[in-house]
Amino acid sequence: MKRHSKPTKTNVKNGVMPLKKKANITWSKANPIDYKDISSLRTFVTSFGKVMSSRITGTETRIQKQLSIAIKRARFLSLLPYASMHLIYKEPNRTQ
Repeated sequence: MKRHSKPTKTNVKNGVMPLKKKANITWSKANPIDYKDISSLRTFVTSFGKVMSSRITGTETRIQKQLSIAIKRARFLSLLPYASMHLIYKEPNRTQ
């Protein structure tokens, strides 16, 4: 008898399919995303101040949109910085 195995999807470069990341925080109507909750929003911002993509964090599209809006509101109210402090106070390179 022939054994039928499922064809596995692989990545062309290294032959391994990457695992899909799961969201580490689950959001619900009882626990909405709030722009005032800075500690949870900082987990979704890089050290350079950029919003992490849903591909990296593993969040759904709907939740990622709510996260980006909450981060933008927190930045506007100066609860979160637009850029990291070492980028803000960096001395310009002067060659004179």
